[in-house]
Amino acid sequence: MPDGMHSLDLPALDRRTRAEVAHERHGLGRHRLGVVAVDGVATETGTDGNCRCAYANQPRSPVQSTVQWVTHACPRYRPQPGWVKQRALDWSLVPVVMPLLDLIVGYDCNLGCDYCTITQAMRRRALPAAAAAEALAQGRTDGFETLSITGGEPTIFAHLLPLVRRAKALGYRDIKVQSNGLMWAQQANVDRAIAAGVTRFSVSIHSHQRDTYHRIVRRDGTYEAMVAGLSNLVRASVPLSADVIVMRQTADSLTEAVVWLDALGVRHADFWFVSLTDGNASNHDSMPRMTEAVPQMRAAFAKARDLNMQVRSLHVPRCLLAEDHTHAYDPASVGVRVVTPDATFDLSRSRLTGQVHVPACDGCVHEPVCPGVRQDYLDRYGDGEIAVRRGQPPTRSGVVKMPTV
Repeated sequence: MPDGMHSLDLPALDRRTRAEVAHERHGLGRHRLGVVAVDGVATETGTDGNCRCAYANQPRSPVQSTVQWVTHACPRYRPQPGWVKQRALDWSLVPVVMPLLDLIVGYDCNLGCDYCTITQAMRRRALPAAAAAEALAQGRTDGFETLSITGGEPTIFAHLLPLVRRAKALGYRDIKVQSNGLMWAQQANVDRAIAAGVTRFSVSIHSHQRDTYHRIVRRDGTYEAMVAGLSNLVRASVPLSADVIVMRQTADSLTEAVVWLDALGVRHADFWFVSLTDGNASNHDSMPRMTEAVPQMRAAFAKARDLNMQVRSLHVPRCLLAEDHTHAYDPASVGVRVVTPDATFDLSRSRLTGQVHVPACDGCVHEPVCPGVRQDYLDRYGDGEIAVRRGQPPTRSGVVKMPTV
């Protein structure tokens, strides 16, 4: 049982503007760009620039500081020395971000989601408490101040709250727990987590519809606990976001999900496009074509704007989102170090992150900030949708061919 928590029977992105980010240690493909405002013209300077990735599309309010340090991951451009460039710049588009430490404490979970990429063998593996504490300390040494603790399901691990307290003591300023929300059905657990140092929460709702939720998570009776957990977090007035999986079972109800979340008081949501990797590799029917899901996603984005909600899209290329490309978000763009029970790596190198630019990507206006498409999607459907969007012929076919028109 997690420390200080009662068991059941059963990440917004830190965007602080801080000069200290300049001291972060950068790895291969990670660039540091100084952005200095001079009479309304932005001068970008850096000893390791030559990168257009500074202009990601994450909206932010105009900043007051005259110097910002932009830290991001770039999948395509490599540093070259002596780069200085000037251009007029809309400050609202400059992403000033802090690198994130993503700590996966273990793969076990109290649900059995049918789309989960975690295999049964992986569920038996967990990060020892001492190794987790060492990763936290090393992260602070390397300049990380933003932490996400996830799994599996992190709230079922006994050392969760001690790790949160340790992170707070080490100086992490933003500590998020990403969970399925079941443990938060008891208000006392919410209070203990906040007291320990959790500053924000992310809850995977899977689906807002009770029957669909139970079909996905394969554990009857848990929907009510998830809803109660969300409601308790809303009442606690803590930063909160909901994760909504975009899969064949949920794509047609995304707008309804946005309305449902708004009614509960949840103001932020992320749409995660399902992946066919590891434990979900053979569940082909779970993944729709992106061009089948995008119309529903765009309708949901429009409703979110009407409701003044923030909704982001993960793992769908910007070109396919058309005018709604501003909703796209690449988690790896902030510079994420992932620590798992098996390895430590940069998120940009994960199979769960877009890594492939197909020939049709060449010359695309979004190419500098788009990580590309995931390999598992290309294996299934090929690059036809992107090629058509770009007015070019496809170069590869997937298992499922494009329909003939």
